[in-house]
Amino acid sequence: MREARLRLGGGPGCFLDLDWPAGVAQVDFGHAAFVAGGTRREMPFFVASFPYSNVGLAQVFPGENAECVCQGPGNVFEFVDGVPTRVVFDNATGVGRRVCDGVRTTRLFEARGAHYGFEHRFREPCSGHGRGSVGNEVGTQRRNLFVPVPRVWDVDGRDERLPGRSRDMSRKEHHGRGRPEPGLFEDDLAAMLALPARPFACVEYRRARADKKGKVRVDGRHWYSTSPECAGREVVVGLWATRVAVMDGDGAVVAEHARAYGDAPTDTTDPASQLPLLANRLGAWRESGAGAALPDDLRENIDALDRRGLGEAAGCMRDQRALSGWDATARAASVSLRASGRTGPSAVALAVSRAETGEVSYDEAVDLAEYDRLAGVVADG
Repeated sequence: MREARLRLGGGPGCFLDLDWPAGVAQVDFGHAAFVAGGTRREMPFFVASFPYSNVGLAQVFPGENAECVCQGPGNVFEFVDGVPTRVVFDNATGVGRRVCDGVRTTRLFEARGAHYGFEHRFREPCSGHGRGSVGNEVGTQRRNLFVPVPRVWDVDGRDERLPGRSRDMSRKEHHGRGRPEPGLFEDDLAAMLALPARPFACVEYRRARADKKGKVRVDGRHWYSTSPECAGREVVVGLWATRVAVMDGDGAVVAEHARAYGDAPTDTTDPASQLPLLANRLGAWRESGAGAALPDDLRENIDALDRRGLGEAAGCMRDQRALSGWDATARAASVSLRASGRTGPSAVALAVSRAETGEVSYDEAVDLAEYDRLAGVVADG
């Protein structure tokens, strides 16, 4: 057998000298450590390499599922304003599975390919030499972009800058073509297909039934809150690479969350989802997630209110949250409490409006003491 392989040119250590044309891309995932929000964790990063020019582009993703594998190339296409004529994937993990000599891909992956119109193929198992460009590029990106371990608070904000930073690393002369890599990359861009008028929405929709607390379970062990009205009802869950949206039967979005990954169970509960029910069940306020999520001073002030005051505060936050969102409402109520000692609807709405529009500046200094004195007179009268 050894002699036969040698005669056929398939002996160990024998590889083909491949010539990749302009406009072709190879893609793969690597892994790097991050300190995100003060917590160290391993995260995958997506790399698209263009072997003709030796230019690589990177993006960080929370996972390697079908949504991430589909979103990664889409981000690259939008960044370079073009679509490679052919994309070679490292393997079928995340977008399908191998069956004998073929690959059965997911519907999302097939729809994405039809939208952009590029040819795709998966490398053969145990044939890393067939995608050596992206394999080398994964190591290059890791050493240059993720060493030492990055410390970030906003992974998405850093991720927006990564494609440009990774592209700018390619400044040397190409080892085999004798031309600068940026010039060769221009050839890559010229050979690409035109970008469609609209980007592809990398989202998978599933039906799920909310439990009696209004939560739905996704991917086996990740729970997401909806709203009390959805308890026991069937809802539609939209899954993107980094977020989850829960919709009612009419397609209206009732809750959005950051998508959770990993093997550990998670419960991504939105404290604001409890407000409609809490406004009618005030006895549960002290043990509620909504109360626990408030700043300490605001929570202590509301806890000290009588039943009528508590009902007004809960109703105020419920109504303002529907207009401005939970974060803006909680911040505005806290600011209003510190500034005026009140958390009524008008005071909270004013604080939200001021936060959205910014502080007002005047050409001349304005003395508001008269208004304070007038308010004191009115209050006393």
